[in-house]
Amino acid sequence: MNTMRKIKLLMTLAFVVLCTGCSFTAMQTSVPIEDETMAGQEIEEEDLKASDTAILIRKDIANSRLTFQTVGNGAKYDLTYTGTTEFYDKYGQALAAAQLTPGEIVELVLSVHSKTLQTLSLCADAFVMQDVERHDFNERKGIMTIGRNNYKMDENLVIFSGDTTGELMDINEGDLLTVRGIGRHVFSVSIDKGHGYLRLQGDEYFRGGWIEVGQKIIKPLSENMLLLVPEGEYDIRVTYNGFGGNKEVVIERDKETLCDISDLKGDLLKTGKIAFTITPSDADAKLFIDGNEYSLLLPVEVEYGIHKMEIRADGYRKVQKYISVGQEMAAITIDLDEEEEKSTVSASKINSELKPESDNVISGNKASSSSSRKSSSSTSSSSRKSSSSGTSGGKETITVDDQGVKVESDTYPDDTTSTNGNQLYIDSPEGVEVYYDSAYKGIAPLHFAKSGGTHVITLRKDGYVPRSYTITLEDGDQDETYSFSDLVKEEE
Repeated sequence: MNTMRKIKLLMTLAFVVLCTGCSFTAMQTSVPIEDETMAGQEIEEEDLKASDTAILIRKDIANSRLTFQTVGNGAKYDLTYTGTTEFYDKYGQALAAAQLTPGEIVELVLSVHSKTLQTLSLCADAFVMQDVERHDFNERKGIMTIGRNNYKMDENLVIFSGDTTGELMDINEGDLLTVRGIGRHVFSVSIDKGHGYLRLQGDEYFRGGWIEVGQKIIKPLSENMLLLVPEGEYDIRVTYNGFGGNKEVVIERDKETLCDISDLKGDLLKTGKIAFTITPSDADAKLFIDGNEYSLLLPVEVEYGIHKMEIRADGYRKVQKYISVGQEMAAITIDLDEEEEKSTVSASKINSELKPESDNVISGNKASSSSSRKSSSSTSSSSRKSSSSGTSGGKETITVDDQGVKVESDTYPDDTTSTNGNQLYIDSPEGVEVYYDSAYKGIAPLHFAKSGGTHVITLRKDGYVPRSYTITLEDGDQDETYSFSDLVKEEE
């Protein structure tokens, strides 16, 4: 038998990479193999290279390990990097691994068999929007609105809160966001500035009065209330029966801040004067503050604090506002609209600021809701809005300055649309304190009178991180039931 001459054949092998939890675009690799006399012998293959567009989920610098999620299918995988791994920004400038931020969209090339990262570049086609304050979410439709622009939320959208991943329900009013995506699709959202909680101590004297937290919150002060406040430093003011004062507080993310106001009850409040101008001038309008009628011909003197204002004029829509007075003199102009139109309010003073108050609607993400107590639970609506600077159609706040006159909200805070005899049931988690619009209601499971509109449910338990949900209740004649996720234990 003739001895067959051994020859080497160069064959191009196209690989389809099958890898649990991830998918890549495989690169062609040329591998030399022997002729048929080598059949059955193990072939040494060059390490297959693959590329991917992914979101950086986590970085472990100590162990030189990065976690990614593939854009599109949501598959997650880990890769290690070495001293030969190259990192670049979107302009091709060199980076260090420590400079990478979770949530960034990257283009990478990796070695499949060794699962090592060869090169990583920030995606040149990705957009990054920082310090986003005006953000609305409609989870049911999968739409995120930033300012006036709509974006499609990826079904595998990643939410980052601090060093961990979270959920869409972690985003609340006042949160400051970084948003990343490609084209009109959003793939990651990072909460750069979140929210915490404020509890008052020594507030017995001021119950029935008012509390103001910076320019963010004005609420009636009630027993055992727990306020949801964006993280940051604030000057708070409490007032009641002509007495009150100010305190400074620092709100930390997901933490409860206790503020003792017992030493403020002896401070007599000052008074300020407000000059009102009504247009049209021939409207024959009448001014009421805290139920008392005042002349519009002279400035009205009132104590520092919050007062209920009402303007009435035949043939024009009634104007009802809360005003917060905090300086010696200010001016407010009221523009009346005829009855079929909506009234507007403006304040005039040097350095005045216009700050629309936000809408905040979260309907039961990670919550179950049923339209009747007897019916089976179903996932509640996931329409959600969050903005610290407001959206069209929201309530309006007009601020003269930090110590001036503020005109707050189109309706009074204590105005609610009660549904006759219907109840709101909070079934779980069991054993947690339940707060309804900052007011303490009891321990879950519990139920209380339901009122239509948007409300904030806060859950609290010692040793656990508090959680808040903003829900929208219907004005219909049915009970509603909510069950929320378990609270997470605080870190030691």
